[in-house]
Amino acid sequence: MMAASIGKRLLAGLLVVVLGSALASSPLGAASSYTSGSAKQRQNEIRSQKKRIESKIRQLRREETSLSDQMRELDERAASLDLSLQQLNHDLKVKQDELETIKEELAEVKTELERRKRLVAERVTNIYMQGELTYLDLLFNAKDFREFINRAFYLNLIFEKDQELYDSVRIKKEEVARSKLEMESAITEIASDRDKLQEQNLEISRVREEKSALLRTISRDKVLAERQIRELEEESKRITRFLQSLTGGYTGKWTSKFLKPCSGRITSPYGWRIHPITKRRQFHTGIDIAAPYRTPIKAGGDGKVVYVGRRGGYGNTVIIDHGGGLATLYGHCSGFAVSNGTIVKAGQVIAYVGSTGMSTGNHVHFEVRRNGHHVDPMSVM
Repeated sequence: MMAASIGKRLLAGLLVVVLGSALASSPLGAASSYTSGSAKQRQNEIRSQKKRIESKIRQLRREETSLSDQMRELDERAASLDLSLQQLNHDLKVKQDELETIKEELAEVKTELERRKRLVAERVTNIYMQGELTYLDLLFNAKDFREFINRAFYLNLIFEKDQELYDSVRIKKEEVARSKLEMESAITEIASDRDKLQEQNLEISRVREEKSALLRTISRDKVLAERQIRELEEESKRITRFLQSLTGGYTGKWTSKFLKPCSGRITSPYGWRIHPITKRRQFHTGIDIAAPYRTPIKAGGDGKVVYVGRRGGYGNTVIIDHGGGLATLYGHCSGFAVSNGTIVKAGQVIAYVGSTGMSTGNHVHFEVRRNGHHVDPMSVM
């Protein structure tokens, strides 16, 4: 019981942590509320959350299967106990009927014993009231010695028979009384066994109800987690469509390697890192190139400028569509050299290095996306 209660609390706590964090960070508004940077960060968060929730769903399914198996075992035990209870109730009824028969027999024996006692008492009383002469008269009035001996023999035989009958009835009474005690003991034992089985049955019913309640909770949590997965997938699709909408309209197709947007040292590569400002482990979706303030930033390839403006943590940002599903992003600019719709050539100046947005110093954040999904810029440069 305690283990089940603890399991329920742990389960509820884990689910609150997983689903609560997902719900708290799951914006369900229009995709246009994202910036390019926040959209990519959100995509990474969604992937991480999906993994956690999918893992939790697998755990819930395992627990659901385990509880279902336990419920089946409890049902089988309950069915077995029901059969045992039925047998014990039958045995108890048989013994109680036998006890009633014994009681009736004991009552009859007691009645017979009392009758025999009265007969003997009456005979003794008569002898006493009439005196010993009556008995002696009966003997000495015999015609001869032979008749005397016969009369003495039969009188003695009468007394012996009285005693035998009395003793036999007494013994019978004792035997019936012992049978009654044995039967009562057997009934008590059967009743005790029945009570124990009933207690076990009640305990099984209680445990089954606890597990049934926990199973219902797990089923509800699983449904909630599966719904959250669907919501995250829908949000991910909206983000992808938004990112894909940032590219388009360019009729050409860049197939060469991208140029490095400016000279300088790469201070932060593509991949997981500790964010220099938030100090949290986050996925870096591009590369950072350190360069002096106002250093020209050049287009990585031929294309069309589809966005010029401020983008949240990226600060001043330029996005270029290169056709074929490829796009590049240049963040933290101090100023712009192009505008929306400008057709640019590889190496053409499009902006200037700065430190706008979430930045700790002058640099350009360079990002490459293929069909809306970020890729390592070093793999295409």
